[in-house]
Amino acid sequence: NSNSLTQKISSNTLLATASITSHFKFSGGWRYKTRRITDPGDDLSWHENWLLLGAVVQPARIFRLNVNFDTMNSKAKNSDTPSNTYTREAPDSLYHLQVRATVNPSKWMSLAGSVNDYSAKNDDPLVNHTEHNRDFSFSAAVNPVEQFGFDIAYAHDDVFSQTDICYAFTPNPQAPLPSGAANSGTCTVANSPDTGDPSYFLGKGSYDAPVNFFSGAIRYSPSRLFNFMGGARLNYTNGTAEFLNPLMVPGALHSHYITPFADAEIKIASQWSWHGNFTRTQYSELGPAGSLASRNTSGNVTTLGVKYAF
Repeated sequence: NSNSLTQKISSNTLLATASITSHFKFSGGWRYKTRRITDPGDDLSWHENWLLLGAVVQPARIFRLNVNFDTMNSKAKNSDTPSNTYTREAPDSLYHLQVRATVNPSKWMSLAGSVNDYSAKNDDPLVNHTEHNRDFSFSAAVNPVEQFGFDIAYAHDDVFSQTDICYAFTPNPQAPLPSGAANSGTCTVANSPDTGDPSYFLGKGSYDAPVNFFSGAIRYSPSRLFNFMGGARLNYTNGTAEFLNPLMVPGALHSHYITPFADAEIKIASQWSWHGNFTRTQYSELGPAGSLASRNTSGNVTTLGVKYAF
């Protein structure tokens, strides 16, 4: 059928920018988006309205701030459309905030920070979907003298999602029915005649993965004949999820990943130098082991070579 599941997306954006002063610029706009999916017997259409806001603030050469904010609401074109979205995980409302700042208090120091906050939901009573992705980061580069410098960075990222789901489960002596499990919500035949079943249990499908990232490095060059750089990077995750099977284990949701490194270069002639690099990678899962043991791996890579610059 040539008309089965055809789709058309149309979008128009109107944006205006005004320079209020030499230190402040503001932008505002509106976006209208339609999505139409045609299935035999159905005409499924949705309208999205977006508000777009932005600003740039730079009161002095050493400081700059950028801010962007978007928000969206989605509605079905008519009451025959069963939901305000086209999939259960598509949001009917969202906002997205981005903030970026840089500070250069001197020619040998640079600071930067950012916030990226995305949050969305689908409040259909048989969906109850929420999600967010939030990131906060900071970095600094310091080079007080030509021979020495260091940089550090930190970021925290949190990815979260939750949606009503139905799962089939047969209790047994090794795996009893989870506490609070019930045939309710979208899992009942009354609420979902086409997909509900008395043997289904309502779950949330929750997933939360907060991650902390650290990095730091130093640079040391006591003379033009010798350069050294060393440091480490660390990823640490302590997340949770809804486990519908007793054999499931947290895996990477409870883990850390460490990478120390070192790099050295010694010049032996005008265009020749010895070069050495060492990197160690170590991955460890910290959660309780299940039917499979937690994974713990490590490796060392050493590279020695001669460099010719021309």
